Amino acid sequence: MVQVITDNAANCKATEIIERTRPHIFWYGCLVHTLNLLMHDIVKHKEGGWINEPYRKGKQLIKFIAGIPG
Repeated sequence: MVQVITDNAANCKATEIIERTRPHIFWYGCLVHTLNLLMHDIVKHKEGGWINEPYRKGKQLIKFIAGIPG
């Protein structure tokens, strides 16, 4: 293993421990998670804007593909 990709703060903290004991392993934050947080903030600040509908449909599609109810 040479790389760890994480998606939240708790996992990021765990990789710090791994990096200290295994300097050849690199850590990267998950780009998809970062983009999701960014889009969430944009939608939250642009209430009623054009982006809300595509964002909502995208989330529904992801839930459908992942088999998540709702």
